[in-house]
Amino acid sequence: MKDNILEVKEKLINVLITARSGSKRLPGKNIKNLCGKPLIAWSILAAKKSLFVKEIFVSTDSKEIAEIAKNYGALVPRLRDKSLAEDETTSFDTALDFSEYFNDHEDGGEMLLLQPTSPLRFFYHINSFMQLVREKKSRQCVAVRDITKFFLLANHKLEKNKKIYIPNGSMYYTKIEILKKEKTFFSKSADFFVMDDFHSIDIDTQDEWNIAKACLESHKINQTL
Repeated sequence: MKDNILEVKEKLINVLITARSGSKRLPGKNIKNLCGKPLIAWSILAAKKSLFVKEIFVSTDSKEIAEIAKNYGALVPRLRDKSLAEDETTSFDTALDFSEYFNDHEDGGEMLLLQPTSPLRFFYHINSFMQLVREKKSRQCVAVRDITKFFLLANHKLEKNKKIYIPNGSMYYTKIEILKKEKTFFSKSADFFVMDDFHSIDIDTQDEWNIAKACLESHKINQTL
């Protein structure tokens, strides 16, 4: 697997991790201690360990988050404007605001966006995700989870062998020019990287936090992160 990854690794990629200070349902979640580390640290460390990652940028409106991110090895060139840290602010808005740091290639640049609320997306998921991107020469690629069974349980009629996927929130790849044109990470031309439910946990509530904590504790017992 490692040799195959190295063969398709045409170039390293810069990562953007988005971490605003506000969170109504789980206040301060990005700096809250999860199994010995601030939540945001799990994504920074996963990116640092990936074979494909060059630099890790963090976009935040919080000085505290910025300091924690720097301590774990990320770059925070400036704080995000408060107008881009509201509940309605999208990942597209944040990415576009930081796109100046990703225009580092002749073709206009590329970005791998990681959300800090996915602590069970480990470095080997990033490796496999970027391997798919390189092999398919993707313009956009999104990490997804399969929810077909929920449609079937609800007695929805589906075409034979049809699968239903939704983004799991953990990883988004895009060419910068495509992002600016489509104004989304999830255009019709986007490729899919399928992840299982266990590693697709996206923390937004206390219940999800508790589940992620239990999963991480189990993972730490069974293997080295």
